[in-house]
Amino acid sequence: MSTTTAIPVSLVLPHITLTGHIRHDRGAGTLDLLDEQGVERLSTDLSVYGYVAGMGEVFIKDWSEHAGLADALAIAGVVSPLESLRVGPFSSRAYRVRVLDEVVCL
Repeated sequence: MSTTTAIPVSLVLPHITLTGHIRHDRGAGTLDLLDEQGVERLSTDLSVYGYVAGMGEVFIKDWSEHAGLADALAIAGVVSPLESLRVGPFSSRAYRVRVLDEVVCL
């Protein structure tokens, strides 16, 4: 089931501010930002590292162009952080987060 926020959100990252609507697909376990330019996937799949998100949860990477994204989503009231993880050959940080129900409108 896919839902979209009723109001736009602004995600302030160190190098850019992203503005759009959040779409959380609970069935697919994905979180996307929809804006005039299209769709940007905000969540990431960590199953290759043995991590699987629970229902209503997604993983957010916190490296490269997504540095600060989990914090920006939390500040915007979109997610609540549950766990900090280190993944991959460079021990990059990722977060398991719960997508807040009050953000999405059915």
